[in-house]
Amino acid sequence: TVENIQTQRGFHDLRSFILVCAGNDKDLASRVYNCMLWLGLKNAPVSDPSSVVNSFCDLLEQHLQFEDGERDMVCMHHDIKAHFDDGSVESHSCSMQLFGDDSMTAMCKTVGYTAAIGAKQILEGGITKKGLLLPTSKDVYTPSLELLAKEGIIFEEQVHFDEEYHHAV
Repeated sequence: TVENIQTQRGFHDLRSFILVCAGNDKDLASRVYNCMLWLGLKNAPVSDPSSVVNSFCDLLEQHLQFEDGERDMVCMHHDIKAHFDDGSVESHSCSMQLFGDDSMTAMCKTVGYTAAIGAKQILEGGITKKGLLLPTSKDVYTPSLELLAKEGIIFEEQVHFDEEYHHAV
């Protein structure tokens, strides 16, 4: 238990142990303490002594399950503005909203499908470059976005062109 760890490190109460672990940040320590109480970490047994991570995941599964009728949602939005030497400006915005359903969470869809599509493209020869690749190359992102759209993950994109840009002084 957490109490065993605090005792092993020479602390007699949980609050002072957390405060030291939080670098003496009282606000952070208070939030951590309240979260630990809510999760039941103060006296929770370790379910898998060989793995703290697995034990923590077991605890999170008990406390963070969706209730009937609940679902998750993933929202993504970005705005990018490009200023060019000729004074022109391009504004790009992109938004995506996805809800989980009874068969899969939105987080699972956005993370899992994206990874699967990347692997598929590599295995089928769609991506031939080697090493760490960023998805900023059209040969990577165009087919990826098309395949994501087939899975219901659709990005709404807008581009606005300004003829002239004037710096405010």
